[in-house]
Amino acid sequence: MLSTPTPARKDRLVDFATARGLRVRYAIQGQGDGPPLLLINGIGANLEVWQPLEERISNRQVISFDAPGAGRSQRALRPIRMRGLAEITLELLDSLGYSDPVDVLGYSFGGAIAQELARRSPDRVRRLILAATLPGIGGVPGNPLLIVRLLSPRRYYSRRALEAIAHDAYGGRIASDPDALRAHADTRFLAAPTALGYATQVLSIR
Repeated sequence: MLSTPTPARKDRLVDFATARGLRVRYAIQGQGDGPPLLLINGIGANLEVWQPLEERISNRQVISFDAPGAGRSQRALRPIRMRGLAEITLELLDSLGYSDPVDVLGYSFGGAIAQELARRSPDRVRRLILAATLPGIGGVPGNPLLIVRLLSPRRYYSRRALEAIAHDAYGGRIASDPDALRAHADTRFLAAPTALGYATQVLSIR
Protein backbone atom coordinates (compact mmCIF):
# COMPACT_ATOMS: atom_id res chain seq x y z
CA MET A 1 0.00 0.00 0.00
CA LEU A 2 1.34 3.43 -0.89
CA SER A 3 2.25 5.77 1.95
CA THR A 4 0.64 8.76 0.23
CA PRO A 5 -3.10 9.52 0.30
CA THR A 6 -5.29 8.08 -2.44
CA PRO A 7 -5.46 10.48 -5.43
CA ALA A 8 -8.86 12.06 -5.89
CA ARG A 9 -11.00 10.59 -8.65
CA LYS A 10 -11.95 12.77 -11.59
CA ASP A 11 -15.63 12.50 -10.68
CA ARG A 12 -15.02 13.79 -7.14
CA LEU A 13 -16.22 17.29 -6.33
CA VAL A 14 -14.87 19.07 -3.24
CA ASP A 15 -16.38 22.44 -2.36
CA PHE A 16 -17.93 24.54 0.41
CA ALA A 17 -21.55 25.21 1.35
CA THR A 18 -23.16 27.21 4.15
CA ALA A 19 -25.20 25.51 6.87
CA ARG A 20 -26.52 27.38 9.90
CA GLY A 21 -24.19 30.23 9.05
CA LEU A 22 -21.06 28.03 9.01
CA ARG A 23 -18.84 27.35 6.01
CA VAL A 24 -18.82 23.55 5.63
CA ARG A 25 -16.51 21.65 3.29
CA TYR A 26 -18.06 18.68 1.51
CA ALA A 27 -17.23 16.11 -1.17
CA ILE A 28 -19.48 14.31 -3.65
CA GLN A 29 -18.19 11.34 -5.56
CA GLY A 30 -19.58 8.77 -7.99
CA GLN A 31 -22.83 8.16 -9.79
CA GLY A 32 -25.57 5.57 -9.53
CA ASP A 33 -29.28 4.89 -9.58
CA GLY A 34 -29.59 4.01 -5.90
CA PRO A 35 -30.03 6.37 -2.96
CA PRO A 36 -26.94 8.45 -2.15
CA LEU A 37 -24.79 7.39 0.80
CA LEU A 38 -23.95 10.05 3.38
CA LEU A 39 -20.78 9.46 5.42
CA ILE A 40 -20.42 11.18 8.82
CA ASN A 41 -16.93 10.98 10.25
CA GLY A 42 -15.33 10.39 13.64
CA ILE A 43 -14.15 13.13 15.97
CA GLY A 44 -11.59 15.45 14.44
CA ALA A 45 -11.40 13.52 11.16
CA ASN A 46 -11.37 15.16 7.74
CA LEU A 47 -13.37 13.89 4.78
CA GLU A 48 -10.25 12.51 3.07
CA VAL A 49 -10.21 9.70 5.63
CA TRP A 50 -13.23 8.21 3.83
CA GLN A 51 -11.46 7.94 0.46
CA PRO A 52 -10.37 4.28 0.74
CA LEU A 53 -14.03 3.35 1.30
CA GLU A 54 -15.30 5.74 -1.37
CA GLU A 55 -12.96 4.19 -3.93
CA ARG A 56 -14.68 0.82 -3.39
CA ILE A 57 -18.19 2.15 -3.97
CA SER A 58 -18.99 2.25 -7.67
CA ASN A 59 -22.78 2.05 -7.91
CA ARG A 60 -23.96 5.10 -6.02
CA GLN A 61 -23.18 8.69 -5.18
CA VAL A 62 -21.30 9.26 -1.93
CA ILE A 63 -21.41 12.45 0.14
CA SER A 64 -18.96 13.27 2.92
CA PHE A 65 -18.15 16.44 4.84
CA ASP A 66 -15.96 17.98 7.51
CA ALA A 67 -18.09 18.53 10.60
CA PRO A 68 -17.63 21.96 12.22
CA GLY A 69 -14.37 21.89 14.15
CA ALA A 70 -12.74 19.32 11.86
CA GLY A 71 -10.92 19.43 8.55
CA ARG A 72 -11.38 22.68 6.69
CA SER A 73 -14.90 23.47 7.84
CA GLN A 74 -15.50 26.57 9.91
CA ARG A 75 -15.46 26.13 13.67
CA ALA A 76 -18.45 27.35 15.63
CA LEU A 77 -17.74 29.97 18.28
CA ARG A 78 -19.07 27.63 20.95
CA PRO A 79 -19.82 23.90 21.14
CA ILE A 80 -22.86 22.71 19.21
CA ARG A 81 -25.20 20.10 20.69
CA MET A 82 -25.89 16.91 18.76
CA ARG A 83 -29.24 18.41 17.79
CA GLY A 84 -27.46 21.36 16.17
CA LEU A 85 -24.97 19.13 14.35
CA ALA A 86 -27.86 17.04 12.99
CA GLU A 87 -29.54 20.25 11.81
CA ILE A 88 -26.32 21.35 10.10
CA THR A 89 -26.13 17.97 8.36
CA LEU A 90 -29.73 18.24 7.18
CA GLU A 91 -29.24 21.83 6.00
CA LEU A 92 -26.13 20.76 4.09
CA LEU A 93 -28.13 18.05 2.31
CA ASP A 94 -30.83 20.60 1.48
CA SER A 95 -28.31 23.08 0.10
CA LEU A 96 -26.83 20.38 -2.14
CA GLY A 97 -30.26 19.43 -3.49
CA TYR A 98 -30.77 16.12 -1.68
CA SER A 99 -34.41 16.26 -0.62
CA ASP A 100 -35.13 12.53 -0.90
CA PRO A 101 -34.06 10.01 1.77
CA VAL A 102 -30.39 8.99 1.83
CA ASP A 103 -28.56 6.10 3.42
CA VAL A 104 -26.41 7.27 6.33
CA LEU A 105 -23.20 5.71 7.68
CA GLY A 106 -22.00 7.24 10.94
CA TYR A 107 -18.67 6.33 12.51
CA SER A 108 -17.90 7.03 16.20
CA PHE A 109 -18.67 10.75 16.78
CA GLY A 110 -20.41 10.70 13.40
CA GLY A 111 -22.55 7.81 14.60
CA ALA A 112 -23.97 10.02 17.34
CA ILE A 113 -24.81 12.71 14.76
CA ALA A 114 -26.34 10.07 12.49
CA GLN A 115 -28.59 8.76 15.28
CA GLU A 116 -29.77 12.27 16.09
CA LEU A 117 -30.42 12.93 12.41
CA ALA A 118 -32.48 9.74 12.11
CA ARG A 119 -34.38 10.53 15.32
CA ARG A 120 -35.27 14.07 14.30
CA SER A 121 -35.77 13.55 10.57
CA PRO A 122 -36.71 9.89 10.00
CA ASP A 123 -38.23 10.79 6.63
CA ARG A 124 -34.77 11.79 5.37
CA VAL A 125 -32.91 8.63 6.41
CA ARG A 126 -33.63 5.47 4.38
CA ARG A 127 -31.11 3.23 6.12
CA LEU A 128 -28.86 3.86 9.11
CA ILE A 129 -25.47 2.17 9.48
CA LEU A 130 -23.62 2.69 12.77
CA ALA A 131 -19.97 1.81 13.35
CA ALA A 132 -17.90 2.02 16.55
CA THR A 133 -20.35 4.39 18.24
CA LEU A 134 -22.80 4.53 21.15
CA PRO A 135 -26.28 5.94 21.84
CA GLY A 136 -25.35 8.20 24.75
CA ILE A 137 -27.03 7.66 28.12
CA GLY A 138 -27.82 3.97 28.56
CA GLY A 139 -25.04 2.81 26.27
CA VAL A 140 -22.08 0.75 27.42
CA PRO A 141 -18.94 2.92 27.18
CA GLY A 142 -15.70 1.61 25.78
CA ASN A 143 -12.37 1.27 27.54
CA PRO A 144 -12.19 4.34 29.85
CA LEU A 145 -8.40 4.63 29.45
CA LEU A 146 -8.78 4.70 25.68
CA ILE A 147 -11.58 7.26 25.90
CA VAL A 148 -9.33 9.54 27.97
CA ARG A 149 -6.62 9.27 25.28
CA LEU A 150 -9.16 10.14 22.59
CA LEU A 151 -9.92 13.42 24.38
CA SER A 152 -6.63 14.71 22.99
CA PRO A 153 -6.06 15.51 19.29
CA ARG A 154 -2.34 14.57 19.48
CA ARG A 155 -2.82 11.67 17.05
CA TYR A 156 -3.65 14.26 14.38
CA TYR A 157 -0.30 16.00 14.81
CA SER A 158 2.15 13.26 15.82
CA ARG A 159 2.89 9.95 14.08
CA ARG A 160 4.22 8.58 17.32
CA ALA A 161 0.97 9.42 19.14
CA LEU A 162 -1.06 7.82 16.34
CA GLU A 163 1.08 4.67 16.40
CA ALA A 164 0.68 4.41 20.17
CA ILE A 165 -3.10 4.42 19.97
CA ALA A 166 -3.68 2.65 16.63
CA HIS A 167 -3.96 -0.92 17.95
CA ASP A 168 -6.53 -0.14 20.65
CA ALA A 169 -8.46 2.58 18.83
CA TYR A 170 -8.63 1.29 15.26
CA GLY A 171 -7.46 -2.31 14.93
CA GLY A 172 -7.58 -3.99 11.53
CA ARG A 173 -4.89 -3.30 8.92
CA ILE A 174 -3.96 0.03 10.49
CA ALA A 175 -2.87 -1.81 13.64
CA SER A 176 -0.94 -4.57 11.85
CA ASP A 177 0.37 -3.08 8.59
CA PRO A 178 2.95 -0.25 8.91
CA ASP A 179 2.27 0.88 5.32
CA ALA A 180 -1.47 1.12 5.98
CA LEU A 181 -0.80 3.08 9.16
CA ARG A 182 1.56 5.41 7.30
CA ALA A 183 -1.02 6.06 4.58
CA HIS A 184 -3.71 6.66 7.18
CA ALA A 185 -1.46 9.11 9.03
CA ASP A 186 -0.73 11.03 5.82
CA THR A 187 -4.45 11.39 5.22
CA ARG A 188 -5.16 12.52 8.78
CA PHE A 189 -2.43 15.15 8.62
CA LEU A 190 -3.80 16.67 5.38
CA ALA A 191 -6.37 18.71 7.30
CA ALA A 192 -5.81 18.22 11.01
CA PRO A 193 -8.27 19.89 13.38
CA THR A 194 -7.12 22.81 15.48
CA ALA A 195 -6.89 22.16 19.21
CA LEU A 196 -9.85 24.49 19.77
CA GLY A 197 -11.88 22.90 16.97
CA TYR A 198 -11.26 19.46 18.44
CA ALA A 199 -12.23 20.71 21.90
CA THR A 200 -15.59 21.96 20.60
CA GLN A 201 -16.32 18.49 19.19
CA VAL A 202 -15.34 16.82 22.48
CA LEU A 203 -17.74 19.14 24.31
CA SER A 204 -20.45 18.44 21.71
CA ILE A 205 -20.29 14.69 22.24
CA ARG A 206 -20.19 15.20 25.99
